[in-house]
Amino acid sequence: MISLRPVIGLGGGIGSGKSRVARILTDLGAAWINADDLAREAFLADDVKNAIRSLWGEQVFLPDGQVDRRAIAARVFASRSDLRRLEMVIHPWIARRRARIFTTLAQRQDLMAFVADSPLLFEANLDAECDFVLFVDCRLDIRVQRLAASRGWSPQELARREARQLPLDFKRDRADYVVNNNSDADTLAREVRDVFARMIRPVCA
Repeated sequence: MISLRPVIGLGGGIGSGKSRVARILTDLGAAWINADDLAREAFLADDVKNAIRSLWGEQVFLPDGQVDRRAIAARVFASRSDLRRLEMVIHPWIARRRARIFTTLAQRQDLMAFVADSPLLFEANLDAECDFVLFVDCRLDIRVQRLAASRGWSPQELARREARQLPLDFKRDRADYVVNNNSDADTLAREVRDVFARMIRPVCA
């Protein structure tokens, strides 16, 4: 824990609504470190691009010299060994960047907590760096609908990507708290507020 304020890790299946929960926590006074934003930053960093180029050459780069993330995704989701190689490049960079952001944000007195949002929270052992883990539970049929609408994914694409991650039952069992995102936004917000109050209670006592 960086300060007296808790670090909250978010877990859940793809399309479960972790970003929605993170935004609710932000409204309640937490600072959200968005893993997707950090990943985009990582792919722009020269040291990361050089490492990727040494692994797979120019075939995973666009004409403008930027990383072709679609080409990377196609490669790593077809090969567990390639996925591991990418993680060894990306994860340390993101961890260093996250630590710097936390250090800067820790100076703010208005923040109640920090939210570490990562799709690979458990796979990258980031849960060990959190004071609490909040799992966002959501039915598969709802997640399939959301991902079809937002990303154009088929059920098979979702299954293929989640097959590369730890089982959801494992993640749910490892979490300190669980909220359900199977209903309306107001119900989810109420559940998140209740859980957040319990998380920060020791700090406010």
